[in-house]
Amino acid sequence: MCNAQPIDALTPAELSIEIIRKHPRQQARFAGILKKVFALLLLLSASEAFAQNSTWPRVTSDTGEVYVIAPSTVGKPGENIAAATVCQLDGDHCLGMKQVWFDCDGHYSVRLPWAERSNGWQVVAPLSIARGLSDLVCKMANGGAR
Repeated sequence: MCNAQPIDALTPAELSIEIIRKHPRQQARFAGILKKVFALLLLLSASEAFAQNSTWPRVTSDTGEVYVIAPSTVGKPGENIAAATVCQLDGDHCLGMKQVWFDCDGHYSVRLPWAERSNGWQVVAPLSIARGLSDLVCKMANGGAR
């Protein structure tokens, strides 16, 4: 005897599980969607935390451009890679959060949470804001001050 419920009686979570169980090829696609949703939620929570905490480490360029680093997002996603979520400031307002990876050897890559790929590795110019971010994020990821 089968305990199957009509499809319209299932909750969205039950329906998702049922689709994955019956269609294993959709598992990878569903996992990819969940990964993107999680990344967006992480950026949103970091943005909310910024509104409550203006003491995050700051990097200021010679032209007055200011970026802050969300300390709770600093990590090492791979060997010789340091990553953090950063935000460009306009006064006290965050203009948008970005996840940036640094190889701590003169290169960086901006990672967008909804895209599977990055913009590729770019060179960190010696006097750029990216240089200041790289130095600070690499230090923090390797156990330096937060």
